Amino acid sequence: MIETSMSKLVVPKKRERFIENEFVEIWSENGIIFQKIKPGVVMDIAAGQQIVKDRMFVSGQITMPTLIDLRHLIHIDIETRTFLASEAAQRYLSAGAFLMDNILNRLLVNAIIRFDNSFMPLKGFTDRAKALTWLERFKNLN
Repeated sequence: MIETSMSKLVVPKKRERFIENEFVEIWSENGIIFQKIKPGVVMDIAAGQQIVKDRMFVSGQITMPTLIDLRHLIHIDIETRTFLASEAAQRYLSAGAFLMDNILNRLLVNAIIRFDNSFMPLKGFTDRAKALTWLERFKNLN
């Protein structure tokens, strides 16, 4: 096991790379980066920076789309949202799909996406399979 600051790296058989910190589990699988927010997370700038650092490590600096499971996220502040929408934070990402647990949250996230100045395509989903299908077109864009 390799440790990077507050994170642990494990290489399970199904997943290509896996890292976990106190906020999220991140792994790559079949050309997609998966980010699953842990239950009860209130995301501040320190959490956002750690997640980006760990995601870049998992990606191996290869550009891939990402599926971000937000179903357990409690709150994200504006400073962190602004940071995560920055070009630096979106480095090595070709697209982002947000997975939410209900249509109201999906509509809210899609409305926010329209006003944020993202450097990649973003879209909210309540259906994991549809999110993965949408992300397929953004694979292998290196």
